[in-house]
Amino acid sequence: MASTTKRSERRQRVAAALLRVVVAEGMDAASLRAVAAEAGMSLGMVQRLFDTKDELLLFTYRACLDAMAARITEAVEDRQGLPMLVMLRAALLAALPLDEQRRADWRYIIAFGERFGTRDDIAEMIAEDDARSYRDMLGLLQAAEALGQIPAGHDLPGAAHLLRLLSEGMTLSLLGGRDGSVAAVTSGLDAALELLRATPAGAGRPADTTPTD
Repeated sequence: MASTTKRSERRQRVAAALLRVVVAEGMDAASLRAVAAEAGMSLGMVQRLFDTKDELLLFTYRACLDAMAARITEAVEDRQGLPMLVMLRAALLAALPLDEQRRADWRYIIAFGERFGTRDDIAEMIAEDDARSYRDMLGLLQAAEALGQIPAGHDLPGAAHLLRLLSEGMTLSLLGGRDGSVAAVTSGLDAALELLRATPAGAGRPADTTPTD
C-alpha cells in the first residue's frame, strides 16, 4: 500500500513538473528529460513511472480536469440549499482561470487539445467531457425550473449550450487579457443568468386563434 501511494505521489509530481514546463515553454519543450529535471528526478525514474510520453501527457490532462471537477464540486456543495442558479453561478466561476493554478491548468488543457485533438480517441474523450459539462448545466437549469426558481418556458437546452459557450469565451478572454478582469466576467455571467429569471417572451399568452384566410 505504501509503495502504491508513493508511486502515485511521484506520478503527480511528474505531472506537476510537466505542467510547469508546458506553461512556461510550450508543449514542444516538454521532453521527458526536461520534465525529469523540473521534477528533480532522473530520466530513468520518469520512464519507470510512465511507459511513454503520451501516457504522461494524457495523465496530466486528466489531472487538470480532475482538479477542475473537484473545485466545481466543492463550490456547489458549499452552496447546497441555495437557489439552483446560485449553485450554477458558483460552478461556472470555479471553472474559470481566476488564479495562477487554474490559468496553468487551462493553458495545459488547451495546449493538449491543440496537439492531440485530431486523434480520434482523444477527440472522442474531449467530446465526452464537453457533453458531461453540458448535461451538468442542463440538470441544474431543469431543477431550477422544477422548483419554480426560474419561469417555465425557457429553452433550457439552448440556455445550457449558451452558458457553455459563454464560459469558454470568458476563459479565453481571461487567458488572453482581453478585458478579462474578474469584475468584467462576473458582470457578464450575472447578466446572462438574470435573463433566465425573466419570463420568456410570449410565455403565458393565450394562443392566437384568429381565423386566417
